[in-house]
Amino acid sequence: IPYNEDFDNYATPATGCIKVTDTNADGIKWLTSGSYANSAPNSMYITHSASAAMNDWFFTPALYLSALKTYAVTFKYRSGGSPASEKLEVKWGNTQTSTGMTGGQIWNCTSIQSTTYQQATSTNFTPSTSGNYYLGWHGYSAANMSWISVDDIHVDIAAVSWNGNISGDWSTPANWTPNMVPTGYQIVTIPTGTLHDPVLNDSGLSCKQLTIKNGVTMNLSIGSDLTVNGDLTIETGATLNNAGIITVLGNLIK
Repeated sequence: IPYNEDFDNYATPATGCIKVTDTNADGIKWLTSGSYANSAPNSMYITHSASAAMNDWFFTPALYLSALKTYAVTFKYRSGGSPASEKLEVKWGNTQTSTGMTGGQIWNCTSIQSTTYQQATSTNFTPSTSGNYYLGWHGYSAANMSWISVDDIHVDIAAVSWNGNISGDWSTPANWTPNMVPTGYQIVTIPTGTLHDPVLNDSGLSCKQLTIKNGVTMNLSIGSDLTVNGDLTIETGATLNNAGIITVLGNLIK
């Protein structure tokens, strides 16, 4: 972790270390395709059966997840368009089988009709024990629909919290829980009462969302820049001193 899969290293229609299962035994399976990629050249693709409802899975290879850490998956998806309406879900579990998806459903859509790629973000999931786990994408559309394509899968830590144990440097992993500098995939919280408040000195910093709690003073130095891909929340009593550049792609909430 992080885990990225764009299917571009496979010679179509091979799926390499991605396991596929034809659960309904209709001879139609997920495969890699060079025709419908979000990021060229390839994506994962499945077409329909005229007579059998879709019941087909593809699974990631083993991903080592740590106990009590919270994860999320993002990916792109689209279909062949209306009037067909496709169904797709994502589950997680401890084996590369449909029955092994014991962690349960973390994303689901029952009316995929867009012919342009849409962004999917799962609900967060947290394993109770450390070990190897798998994510499974399950197409379960009715018979005689169209097709589904999936691309650009990313699995990562879902959220990080500032602890400021070492210094005020945003770019020091040990100043965060868990021990990592946030990227554009993490929800970030700067809590009250840490030993050091954060100072951003570097360019190219990012996070998914950012909340600055009451009593915190966060500083962006000259030459630094931070992109917040979602909302920036500055609670009453918090201070953001910006001598650099901060770009907020969502809402500024005060």
